[in-house]
Amino acid sequence: MQVVSIWLALLFIGGGCVVLYPATPFDQTLISGDGDGRAVLTGRATIAHSVPGGMLSVVNGLMLGAVGLGIHRRMLIAWKLGWVVVWIGCLEFLLSGLSVTLPLAGGERWAASVAVLVCGAWVGLASLRWWKGQRSYFVS
Repeated sequence: MQVVSIWLALLFIGGGCVVLYPATPFDQTLISGDGDGRAVLTGRATIAHSVPGGMLSVVNGLMLGAVGLGIHRRMLIAWKLGWVVVWIGCLEFLLSGLSVTLPLAGGERWAASVAVLVCGAWVGLASLRWWKGQRSYFVS
């Protein structure tokens, strides 16, 4: 029971931060190097978090918390849900990576998009293969 209480407390703390934080835009100073090891101020960007993005973070937190609790208790259902978590994580990476690369111009767009797809697919397939090998950890 104590483990469940700890998990729930972490979920509420994390979820509360995500739900309260998205509406708060903040400024971020953009700094890049000039080749001589000195930092150069290149501009400012305002970053605003969206409510749907915050809600997605809460759903991810709940899903990962449930699977984490199942892994802790060695429940077979956690192994089965782990497949869903790996697939969703891979798809989220691919979609967010492509959303950054598609606005680029010409050849940069294609090179970056191919890199995201190839690396994402490789890591996704490696994760799926690794997760398949974890079956023996769980009690049937």
